Amino acid sequence: MSNLRNVSPETFGKVTLLCFTLFWFIPITWQGLTRTSPPFSPKWLKPLFGVSGMFEYGPAQWRVFFIEFRLENTLEPWSQVDEFTLFAGTPLGKRSRFQRIMAMIKAKGNENDTQELAAWISRKLSPSPSQPISIRIRQVAIPHRLFLEFDSLGALYREAMARNLRSLILCEYHPTASDPVSTGVKP
Repeated sequence: MSNLRNVSPETFGKVTLLCFTLFWFIPITWQGLTRTSPPFSPKWLKPLFGVSGMFEYGPAQWRVFFIEFRLENTLEPWSQVDEFTLFAGTPLGKRSRFQRIMAMIKAKGNENDTQELAAWISRKLSPSPSQPISIRIRQVAIPHRLFLEFDSLGALYREAMARNLRSLILCEYHPTASDPVSTGVKP
């Protein structure tokens, strides 16, 4: 221990830099460039270097879901609903709980869940039972650069519709007189 006290700060800095370069920078660079583990590293260290190729390629497009509405039995164009009026936002970014719910529904592949969600949204948005609102849930493939350009999903929706981006109608819900009245409970 007394020998370490006699080491100058310059020597300590040089040794630290050498260790960093030999034991972290070179193996990570090797892994990133050759897509193989460094042959000179111990077997137990190899998983630590795998992080260098973790996010090599990003998706070309992001899947974004939009809620559209119009009064039932009208020929009005569909309009976008601000999903933050119905669903809580996430701590980071411009997504809401609706985006997470739809991603889970799509992963499960259950169309009935999408219909139930659309029915709930319709009940929440209808001003009265005599004025039912039809709901449509649309999935749009948004190029990631376009997604990052806009601050709100409403502006993104308008731009996606103006550019006629590839989209898919996941469900279209038309309320009937036998549908239950809103309970005021969020899904």
